[in-house]
Amino acid sequence: MTEMGIESAHFVCSSVGGTAALALAIEYPSRVKKVVFTGSAPTFENPTRVPGSTSPGLAWLARYYADEGPTWQKARDLMADLEWWDRDAIPDETVNIRLAQSSRPEWLELMSTPDARGTRQDLTEGLKTLQHEVLIMVAKYDPIFEPGYGVYLLGIIPN
Repeated sequence: MTEMGIESAHFVCSSVGGTAALALAIEYPSRVKKVVFTGSAPTFENPTRVPGSTSPGLAWLARYYADEGPTWQKARDLMADLEWWDRDAIPDETVNIRLAQSSRPEWLELMSTPDARGTRQDLTEGLKTLQHEVLIMVAKYDPIFEPGYGVYLLGIIPN
């Protein structure tokens, strides 16, 4: 942001991007105006998930990178199971783009080396102090972020 001359910005994020935007808002409050996010898990505690279980989306991601790694069919199946209502409507070009993005060498290395991703942070205490307006978008069938988790976060984030 600094290199681009951006003093502060609104953030609209998904997945780890939402957690990163929240961490930025906690650490550098003057740089963030508002945050909108979906599919992010900024706390270790998730009272909506059975202890020791994982979300369907994270389980799918593990399967996607397992064995031979990403393939065209796995990319299509992942999109059909988690993202598209009608699997027959998924354009081949969209699958090609997903496969290309998820098969980049640096991404494959990152996904195969859990320690390379760094230590996950629990933002619970910082979220309690946020003065920013935050909009949490929750989908009824989100494979990562259960609707109840969004309600849980509403009890932590003041605005």
